[in-house]
Amino acid sequence: MLPKVKSIKHLVYWGIFAFLAILIRGYGYGLGDQVLHLPLLYRLEDANLYPTDSLFPLIFSHVTPFIRLVVFLNQTVFKDYFTTYFVFYFLGSWLFFLGLYKLTYLITDDKTAALLSGWFFILPLHIGGTALTTVETTFVPRHLTNFFLILSLVALLQKKYLRLFFINAVILLIHPITAVLLFIATTFCILVLDKQRFFLTLLKGIGIMLLISISFLPDFIRAVPASRLPLLMPESWLEIIKLRNTYAFPLLWTFKGWLSLILLLIPIAGYLGWKKHTGRNFNYADKVSLFLLVGAAFIFVGQILFTSLLPLTWMIPLQLGRVWQIPATLSLIYLAWILSKMVKRFSLTQTQLGLLLIGFLLIAYFVKDKVWYQHQSSEWIETQRWAQRHTSEDCTFLVDFYSQGFRVFSQRAIVGEYKDGTLAFYSSEFAQDWYQKYNLFGDTKTHRYMNNLDKIYANYPFSFVVSGISITANLPPIYKNKNYGIYEMPIKEKGCSLRV
Repeated sequence: MLPKVKSIKHLVYWGIFAFLAILIRGYGYGLGDQVLHLPLLYRLEDANLYPTDSLFPLIFSHVTPFIRLVVFLNQTVFKDYFTTYFVFYFLGSWLFFLGLYKLTYLITDDKTAALLSGWFFILPLHIGGTALTTVETTFVPRHLTNFFLILSLVALLQKKYLRLFFINAVILLIHPITAVLLFIATTFCILVLDKQRFFLTLLKGIGIMLLISISFLPDFIRAVPASRLPLLMPESWLEIIKLRNTYAFPLLWTFKGWLSLILLLIPIAGYLGWKKHTGRNFNYADKVSLFLLVGAAFIFVGQILFTSLLPLTWMIPLQLGRVWQIPATLSLIYLAWILSKMVKRFSLTQTQLGLLLIGFLLIAYFVKDKVWYQHQSSEWIETQRWAQRHTSEDCTFLVDFYSQGFRVFSQRAIVGEYKDGTLAFYSSEFAQDWYQKYNLFGDTKTHRYMNNLDKIYANYPFSFVVSGISITANLPPIYKNKNYGIYEMPIKEKGCSLRV
């Protein structure tokens, strides 16, 4: 499956390129979606953690064979998730750039364009209002699927359909939503371009996908019983998801979101339009690109239909608009081809161009004013570490609803945070519970929750309160640093205790 490279030189070059790209774009740990993923991994290692946290058991719907592999490797090889995550992040980036070189060369038949293509995947670009970017700045499972997505497009261009579906099956083990969208888009492309082989290919593809899905579907069904998901989403549930997860509803995207999608698709639309306008023949790669673009548009129309006009409970979590990642990737490849026409005027060899690009990356790293490693503030981490060392696993903490990641380093349950609302897709009960907390806490500027402790406690018992030290708390402090304090409630939960 790995893209063929002519020499060790390519492996080393793209390894260096990937490393410098990470230094420039930055790498984050304990941020973004990781504030949900890391507690899941800790819980899979130790079932005693987070016993009162509302995140569980619904978050188990995100358990895949890949997640279990990450836990296994962390326990047996790396011993801490920072190392585990960074190894996967670097490996995913390196393989992605290697695959991108192969894919670009297949599409453009231009080595200069293939060398330039990586340049457009250094910094993350927003893909419309989908909450996706072209590259990730933290390790999440979909970061690794970007490489396999590239391989699947290579297989599609080579008409190696069985390989395509096996790659898609691998993606299914890592990030099922990506696999489903890729399956729909590539199957549509095969239907249009290779009708004679379509039905047999489709049967093989469905068979492979179903066979692989057996490995994780039981976990999902246990976490999200079918009885919780009616065909049509009730209005009360739908309104909560629209409030929290607007990225799943194209009609709620901002102007900026729509503009970013349009700008990102200009190169591929412009290239295909130029070929059509000038009467040039479309080669097979052009046709694949065209019908992947058209297929994405059809799928996107389906998203609008099944989220706004006929909101189907099972369709909304699929976030069909994420399919734009495929034409967006192709669009940046065509942008590299356009740039290659200008670069060729300088008559540079491949080696000279490669060294020049590495040089530009080095310059960019040294002149940028952003620290490459992004993380939670040291005081916030210190507060969590103290909670982990000095409280038992049965303790629940009340934190600012708009803070992020207290679970990560404390390994302690919390009443909830705004980020949890992303799981509202999978349970009406969870969505209603999250919305109740949203109303109880108020907005982050007023810190209304500090005047609402009794009401919150009546609904969600907790033993400790965490807040900024600038906020008045009529409770005895048990820990303070320069930014945060932990305060003890008069009555603690059963089983909760302080440790010396």
